[in-house]
Amino acid sequence: MEARLDILKNQIAIAKGLNELRAVNYAQAFTEAQLAEIEEKTKAVQKAVVAIGQPEPKDDLIHFLRTLRKPLEEFKSAHLQCEDSDDLLTLLQVGEVPRHSCQSYLSGSHNHCLLAYVADANKKALIVRDETGKIRARAIMKLFTAEIDGKTKPVLLVEPLYTDSTNSEYGRLIALHALRKANAVGAVLASTWIVDNREKEQPGEKRPVVNLETDLGKLGYIIHQQEATIVSPPSLNPWEYSDTYGVQDAKHGYSKKVKLNFIERVPRRELVQAYAERGEELPPLVIKVWSSPEQVSAM
Repeated sequence: MEARLDILKNQIAIAKGLNELRAVNYAQAFTEAQLAEIEEKTKAVQKAVVAIGQPEPKDDLIHFLRTLRKPLEEFKSAHLQCEDSDDLLTLLQVGEVPRHSCQSYLSGSHNHCLLAYVADANKKALIVRDETGKIRARAIMKLFTAEIDGKTKPVLLVEPLYTDSTNSEYGRLIALHALRKANAVGAVLASTWIVDNREKEQPGEKRPVVNLETDLGKLGYIIHQQEATIVSPPSLNPWEYSDTYGVQDAKHGYSKKVKLNFIERVPRRELVQAYAERGEELPPLVIKVWSSPEQVSAM
């Protein structure tokens, strides 16, 4: 009886620890105290996992701690460029590059889903490269139809980011490139993370503070959260993985009700009103994008 109680306590500790780790905003620059707290929570989860008789996790959590400690300064002057890719090797390595994840072709628990990226025409990778060509960040985008407020619309879903460091410019570049792609195919852009990619100004730091919501506002877009039913076509691979809603039996297609952040263009008067309701003025409709062409010409 006591042994069962210990197992239950450790299972609760694992669930609590993972939920706390998932709730952290990893698009920020961490202080030493914040890093220490994350490390402490991570080690507590690892200890609890071992206590219930499971092997100690040596991949995602440990690699995660290493990437959090990479200095942001390393990337300030790097030339970054975002592109979309259906390259075979790039897609098969999404679980290892730029960092290890559950889709690792080597040991990932969901690597049986990888071939869906390669085989299906509605899926591509969004990648950020530095000046040497090294992939620093990636996200998967998928083109679906979706039922929103009783209407059927094409939706470009951008899955969560995987990066090699806590650099908020990665998300900014991927979001803006995805917006260009959505415009090109006549789709609405959606995600769970493109909402307010804001980072706090650090003492003594002169670079601009990133606020993705403001950037999109300058382009005439607003972000709103809404529930929708996405409808996926049949996959050529039996299984498909999504960081947004999990593993799916995809051979015959599927539908999934999810809450997403939608990025939609609105008439200028509606945009002015939306900003006025927040007590703000509409920013100038001009945008300069770091490490990419100054104007988002597709807009």
